[in-house]
Amino acid sequence: MKNLVIILVIVLIAAGAFFALKGPDLTPKESEYLDFKLGAKPSPEMKATAESDIFKTKGEIYYSVFSTKPFEAAATVEVVIKNTADMSKVLFTEALGTTPEKKIMRPINPVNSDAAGKYVIELVKDGAVIARKVFTVSDNAPAPAAPAVPEAPAAPATGEVKVEAPVAPAAEAPAAPAAPATGEVKTN
Repeated sequence: MKNLVIILVIVLIAAGAFFALKGPDLTPKESEYLDFKLGAKPSPEMKATAESDIFKTKGEIYYSVFSTKPFEAAATVEVVIKNTADMSKVLFTEALGTTPEKKIMRPINPVNSDAAGKYVIELVKDGAVIARKVFTVSDNAPAPAAPAVPEAPAAPATGEVKVEAPVAPAAEAPAAPAAPATGEVKTN
């Protein structure tokens, strides 16, 4: 009987150690109430686009949060960013309150990535994580592609013909070398 108790205690200690060393849950999580995006560029609708989970160090990371359907009651949702190396430290936090229609509307918000590492951004409501995205900041990450330039709208048909004189190219001016694109933007 004594051996059975010793084996049971050893099993319980091993199970406790397993759960203690397991670490935090970093599984991405979606919310049925929210359109939560994490990306490298803003869209005209003020949402994050070019969704990614890898970003360049010292670059901007955009997030946006919009309700897909109203909450049952007025609520506050907190945006929390932590480095996975030390989950006890909160690097960024922002509280988002619902509108009178019980919806969350947070247009794009840029956050800077000053140090390389693995991070988690969570949306927390009443102490529970309702949405989560994990992303990496790296010196070797590709820079986001340049935003697409929208086409100019077609001129209305008015029956008028507009003629423009051609511009003569400069004959003696040598072409200047193009400046390198850095893609780095810093805001406070």
